[in-house]
Amino acid sequence: MSLEERTIEPLGDHCEVCGTQLTQAELEDILQTGGPVLCAIHADDLVEDEDEDEDGPA
Repeated sequence: MSLEERTIEPLGDHCEVCGTQLTQAELEDILQTGGPVLCAIHADDLVEDEDEDEDGPA
């Protein structure tokens, strides 16, 4: 059996939205979720936006 070659892209250490330096906890959350590279504030905004989309317009 042959192994598939994969490349691992390095994570950025700054938020994609505001450019702030990410904390170690934020980086660990990103690794666990596989989500976008966002600081806690912008990650919370993303979750709130998804909740509104599921519930419909407020």
